[in-house]
Amino acid sequence: MNARVCSVAPCARPVRATGMCAKHYAKQWGRSQQKPRVRPSTASDPVVDILAAVLAGAPSLPGAKCRNRPHLFDEAAKGEPPEVVEQRHQQALGLCRICPALASCTEWFAALPARQRPSGVVAGRQPVKESI
Repeated sequence: MNARVCSVAPCARPVRATGMCAKHYAKQWGRSQQKPRVRPSTASDPVVDILAAVLAGAPSLPGAKCRNRPHLFDEAAKGEPPEVVEQRHQQALGLCRICPALASCTEWFAALPARQRPSGVVAGRQPVKESI
């Protein structure tokens, strides 16, 4: 039985892959030959700038009960029945009452200008209902 040997002359080692021995295969396809990956620059991306500005003002609020439950705290969606909105908001208010971060959240919310305050349930406060 003929064993296949490396296709790189004068090497006579057994083939590992693609017709080459382990040494020559590593030379051609090894990680040392790959260029390092570089993340694209986001320095001039306006979306990144906007997101960074929004997140810069958000408090960390460790242990906050609202984490991973934004659907309870959001304002009413278009066409959402009022009784469903009320039920969601009552659940959110209940979470706020037992939240260890309520004091920090209230302080953060109070420091925001009125035009920058988020809508929905925030800091244990019900959203203001708009009259038509």
